[in-house]
Amino acid sequence: ISYASNDKANVDWVRNLTSSLREYGVNVRIDIDHLKPGDTLPLWMTNEVKMANKGLMICDKFYREKADDSKGGVGWETMIIAGDMLSQGDNNRKYIPIAREKEVENALPLFMRSKFALKWGKDAPLQHELERLAHLLFDADDEPEIGNIPDFVLRKKGLPT
Repeated sequence: ISYASNDKANVDWVRNLTSSLREYGVNVRIDIDHLKPGDTLPLWMTNEVKMANKGLMICDKFYREKADDSKGGVGWETMIIAGDMLSQGDNNRKYIPIAREKEVENALPLFMRSKFALKWGKDAPLQHELERLAHLLFDADDEPEIGNIPDFVLRKKGLPT
């Protein structure tokens, strides 16, 4: 999970998201739990990006500003992510941006604006979209099952009902 730590409420929200996803069987890795004193930050971030099957980007105004200005850990991490996206090709679904602002464009860094983002906003309860996110992380379709063709259509086509 990539996020900006400027806002304590956002950090708490990310920790809750991490815990909830781990309960769903997702091996979530986050700096708070895995970064150790003495680790080289860019190397650690690069290794995390390389190891990840999916990456969540928790985007708010602080994340966007740091990413667009290449500042701090978010600046480093988004450069690494952008490079990884480039190597993945056009059909890259590895990274899932979650916009946590009322307006998506106030949350997403410039390099992610062409991607469809989940819009959770600051006030959305964590459980609100958690199940959908789990489906996305496990590449499982969450669309409804296709039912049977209605009898009135079959009769119109002269097919047995």
